Amino acid sequence: MANPEHLKILEQGVAYWNEWRDKNPEIDPDLSSADFVGENLGEANFIKANLIEADFIGAISEGQT
Repeated sequence: MANPEHLKILEQGVAYWNEWRDKNPEIDPDLSSADFVGENLGEANFIKANLIEADFIGAISEGQT
């Protein structure tokens, strides 16, 4: 199950998320089993994030329009 604190940070937007990631490189975010259906997550930094069983159906990622 996703870390509620990490989800709250991401809910504040991709720019905020990426800034938090830049300031906290030692943290490997846990977003496991999170529901991102239809979300616009283009350019979000998910490097080393736990995304196991996260649902990205219909989510917009970098390069999509």
